[in-house]
Amino acid sequence: MGHSLGALTVRYVAAVAPEKVASVTTIGSLTLGSPLADWAQDVFTLPVIGTPIQKIAEAVGNVMGYVLGFLEGTQYEQDAHKLFIVLSSAGAADFNARFPQAVPDTRCGEGAYEVNGIHYYSWSGTKVFTHVLDPFDYLVSVTALLFNGVDDGKSDGLVGRCSSHLGKVIRDDYRMNHLDEVNQILGLRDPYTDPVSIYRQHANRLKLEGL
Repeated sequence: MGHSLGALTVRYVAAVAPEKVASVTTIGSLTLGSPLADWAQDVFTLPVIGTPIQKIAEAVGNVMGYVLGFLEGTQYEQDAHKLFIVLSSAGAADFNARFPQAVPDTRCGEGAYEVNGIHYYSWSGTKVFTHVLDPFDYLVSVTALLFNGVDDGKSDGLVGRCSSHLGKVIRDDYRMNHLDEVNQILGLRDPYTDPVSIYRQHANRLKLEGL
């Protein structure tokens, strides 16, 4: 199971080592990239101010990566520059060309439910503001504006509704934003949607299907 950029990681593992994987589930996946990353690429190319902004954004991204790695007890090399490229529409298209398993043929469609013996599932949310005390909600309320005209304007704040599709789509309209999908921050989320319960239901789904 992989959330956000982690969705690309689990897809890669399933593609290169299918004998070790029974199922792949992506949550808030950037299967088709994100308008936010496309916007960032445009800003980075602006004359005079583009390069400084890019350097600052990459520095912040790298620091965040190192901090999260430290908290996890790992220290891997970080490269935020490549991150912005991978998360763009063009970057996603390149990744999908190399690892096409379960990618839908149409933007809002479903992909193959099973490839090379591996079952594929996905889900995501489309409610951006879910809790008044969650500072992340205010940020994604702004980034969600970039999705006007994309996937009917429906997104989790960072990923469009249809962009998250992979394999069998469980749901693409949960009352969750991008961080709610992994029960962050501090479990502050919509009172009518419990991410933990959704994961538990999916675990039971996989068990019943013998996976």
